[in-house]
Amino acid sequence: MAILQNQLNTDNSPWYDIMEERAVFWNKFTLENNLIIEGFYNANIVTFEIEKRKLKVSGIRQNTNIGTIMIGMNDISEELNISYETPIRINSKYIRIKKSKIWNFLRTRLKYKMIYKNYFVTYNNETEFENLKNLGLFGFKKLVKLTIDKNGVKLVLYELPESSEIIDSFLKFCNTLK
Repeated sequence: MAILQNQLNTDNSPWYDIMEERAVFWNKFTLENNLIIEGFYNANIVTFEIEKRKLKVSGIRQNTNIGTIMIGMNDISEELNISYETPIRINSKYIRIKKSKIWNFLRTRLKYKMIYKNYFVTYNNETEFENLKNLGLFGFKKLVKLTIDKNGVKLVLYELPESSEIIDSFLKFCNTLK
Protein backbone atom coordinates (compact mmCIF):
# COMPACT_ATOMS: atom_id res chain seq x y z
CA MET A 1 0.00 0.00 0.00
CA ALA A 2 0.97 3.66 -0.09
CA ILE A 3 -0.27 7.11 0.84
CA LEU A 4 -2.87 7.74 -1.85
CA GLN A 5 -4.86 10.80 -2.83
CA ASN A 6 -8.48 10.69 -1.73
CA GLN A 7 -9.56 13.86 -3.58
CA LEU A 8 -8.43 15.36 -6.87
CA ASN A 9 -6.75 18.76 -7.01
CA THR A 10 -9.62 20.37 -8.88
CA ASP A 11 -8.95 23.98 -7.79
CA ASN A 12 -5.16 23.86 -8.35
CA SER A 13 -4.50 24.43 -4.64
CA PRO A 14 -0.90 25.14 -3.53
CA TRP A 15 -1.74 23.31 -0.28
CA TYR A 16 -2.43 20.19 -2.31
CA ASP A 17 1.09 20.30 -3.75
CA ILE A 18 2.62 20.62 -0.27
CA MET A 19 0.61 17.68 1.08
CA GLU A 20 1.48 15.63 -2.01
CA GLU A 21 5.22 16.34 -1.47
CA ARG A 22 4.99 14.97 2.08
CA ALA A 23 3.10 11.91 0.87
CA VAL A 24 5.74 11.23 -1.80
CA PHE A 25 8.52 11.64 0.79
CA TRP A 26 7.01 9.13 3.23
CA ASN A 27 6.17 6.68 0.42
CA LYS A 28 9.82 6.83 -0.66
CA PHE A 29 10.99 6.43 2.95
CA THR A 30 8.97 3.23 3.37
CA LEU A 31 10.19 1.81 0.07
CA GLU A 32 13.83 2.44 1.03
CA ASN A 33 13.31 0.82 4.45
CA ASN A 34 11.17 -2.09 3.26
CA LEU A 35 8.14 -0.97 5.28
CA ILE A 36 4.44 -0.89 4.50
CA ILE A 37 2.55 2.39 4.75
CA GLU A 38 -1.13 3.24 4.55
CA GLY A 39 -2.66 6.68 4.38
CA PHE A 40 -4.21 9.38 2.26
CA TYR A 41 -3.76 13.01 1.30
CA ASN A 42 -5.64 15.91 -0.22
CA ALA A 43 -5.35 19.71 -0.07
CA ASN A 44 -6.13 19.78 3.64
CA ILE A 45 -4.39 16.76 5.14
CA VAL A 46 -1.79 14.04 4.75
CA THR A 47 -2.03 11.22 7.25
CA PHE A 48 -0.36 7.82 7.41
CA GLU A 49 0.52 4.82 9.53
CA ILE A 50 3.45 2.45 9.30
CA GLU A 51 3.22 -0.71 11.34
CA LYS A 52 5.74 -3.49 11.48
CA ARG A 53 6.22 -6.07 14.19
CA LYS A 54 7.87 -3.76 16.75
CA LEU A 55 7.73 -0.41 14.96
CA LYS A 56 4.71 1.88 14.83
CA VAL A 57 4.88 5.24 13.09
CA SER A 58 1.97 7.61 12.60
CA GLY A 59 2.04 11.05 11.12
CA ILE A 60 -0.34 13.83 10.22
CA ARG A 61 -0.01 17.24 8.63
CA GLN A 62 -3.22 19.17 8.60
CA ASN A 63 -4.29 22.51 7.17
CA THR A 64 -6.88 23.99 9.54
CA ASN A 65 -8.85 27.21 9.46
CA ILE A 66 -7.91 29.21 12.57
CA GLY A 67 -11.07 31.24 12.80
CA THR A 68 -13.87 32.92 10.99
CA ILE A 69 -12.59 36.45 11.70
CA MET A 70 -9.64 36.04 9.33
CA ILE A 71 -11.22 34.15 6.47
CA GLY A 72 -8.63 32.51 4.29
CA MET A 73 -5.97 32.40 7.02
CA ASN A 74 -4.86 28.87 7.69
CA ASP A 75 -2.76 27.19 10.32
CA ILE A 76 -0.70 24.03 9.91
CA SER A 77 -0.55 21.38 12.58
CA GLU A 78 1.81 18.44 12.32
CA GLU A 79 2.65 15.46 14.49
CA LEU A 80 4.92 12.44 14.11
CA ASN A 81 4.85 9.58 16.62
CA ILE A 82 7.40 6.78 16.50
CA SER A 83 7.15 3.83 18.87
CA TYR A 84 9.67 1.04 18.89
CA GLU A 85 8.21 -1.54 21.24
CA THR A 86 10.97 -3.78 22.46
CA PRO A 87 11.99 -4.49 26.04
CA ILE A 88 15.16 -2.66 27.00
CA ARG A 89 16.73 -4.70 29.77
CA ILE A 90 19.69 -2.46 30.58
CA ASN A 91 18.47 0.52 32.60
CA SER A 92 21.67 2.47 31.85
CA LYS A 93 20.14 3.06 28.42
CA TYR A 94 17.04 4.78 29.89
CA ILE A 95 16.61 8.41 28.81
CA ARG A 96 13.81 10.95 29.06
CA ILE A 97 13.76 14.20 27.08
CA LYS A 98 10.84 16.61 27.43
CA LYS A 99 10.03 20.27 27.07
CA SER A 100 8.13 20.23 30.36
CA LYS A 101 10.70 20.83 33.07
CA ILE A 102 8.39 20.57 36.08
CA TRP A 103 7.38 16.93 35.62
CA ASN A 104 10.90 15.84 34.75
CA PHE A 105 12.32 17.64 37.76
CA LEU A 106 10.01 15.63 40.00
CA ARG A 107 11.13 12.34 38.47
CA THR A 108 14.04 10.92 40.42
CA ARG A 109 14.36 7.49 38.83
CA LEU A 110 17.15 8.41 36.46
CA LYS A 111 20.62 9.26 37.70
CA TYR A 112 21.55 12.48 35.88
CA LYS A 113 19.54 15.61 35.12
CA MET A 114 20.42 18.51 32.85
CA ILE A 115 18.94 21.14 30.57
CA TYR A 116 20.12 20.86 26.97
CA LYS A 117 18.85 23.21 24.23
CA ASN A 118 15.76 24.10 26.31
CA TYR A 119 14.90 20.44 26.92
CA PHE A 120 14.98 18.84 30.32
CA VAL A 121 16.98 15.62 30.02
CA THR A 122 17.25 12.81 32.53
CA TYR A 123 19.42 9.79 31.82
CA ASN A 124 21.48 7.03 33.41
CA ASN A 125 24.44 6.89 31.03
CA GLU A 126 26.35 9.78 29.42
CA THR A 127 27.31 7.65 26.40
CA GLU A 128 23.71 6.96 25.40
CA PHE A 129 22.87 10.66 25.69
CA GLU A 130 25.88 11.55 23.52
CA ASN A 131 24.73 9.01 20.93
CA LEU A 132 21.36 10.76 20.72
CA LYS A 133 23.00 14.16 20.34
CA ASN A 134 25.20 12.81 17.53
CA LEU A 135 22.13 11.55 15.66
CA GLY A 136 20.95 15.12 15.24
CA LEU A 137 17.75 14.49 17.15
CA PHE A 138 17.91 17.94 18.72
CA GLY A 139 17.91 19.39 15.20
CA PHE A 140 14.16 18.93 15.01
CA LYS A 141 12.46 22.25 15.64
CA LYS A 142 9.54 20.77 17.51
CA LEU A 143 10.77 17.81 19.51
CA VAL A 144 8.17 17.23 22.21
CA LYS A 145 9.23 14.05 23.94
CA LEU A 146 11.61 11.13 23.75
CA THR A 147 11.40 8.29 26.23
CA ILE A 148 13.61 5.23 26.32
CA ASP A 149 12.65 2.85 29.11
CA LYS A 150 11.84 -0.78 29.85
CA ASN A 151 8.94 -0.74 27.35
CA GLY A 152 10.95 0.58 24.42
CA VAL A 153 11.30 3.91 22.65
CA LYS A 154 8.71 6.63 22.08
CA LEU A 155 9.43 9.78 20.06
CA VAL A 156 6.92 12.59 19.54
CA LEU A 157 7.54 15.52 17.20
CA TYR A 158 5.19 18.34 16.28
CA GLU A 159 6.55 18.32 12.75
CA LEU A 160 6.87 15.92 9.84
CA PRO A 161 10.54 15.90 8.89
CA GLU A 162 11.41 16.67 5.28
CA SER A 163 14.64 14.66 5.41
CA SER A 164 14.89 10.98 6.17
CA GLU A 165 18.51 10.99 7.37
CA ILE A 166 17.75 11.64 11.04
CA ILE A 167 14.75 9.29 11.06
CA ASP A 168 16.86 6.52 9.46
CA SER A 169 19.64 7.11 12.01
CA PHE A 170 17.11 7.11 14.85
CA LEU A 171 15.62 3.77 13.75
CA LYS A 172 19.10 2.25 13.53
CA PHE A 173 19.82 3.61 17.01
CA CYS A 174 16.61 1.94 18.28
CA ASN A 175 17.82 -1.41 16.92
CA THR A 176 20.99 -1.16 19.03
CA LEU A 177 19.20 -0.56 22.34
CA LYS A 178 18.10 -4.07 23.29
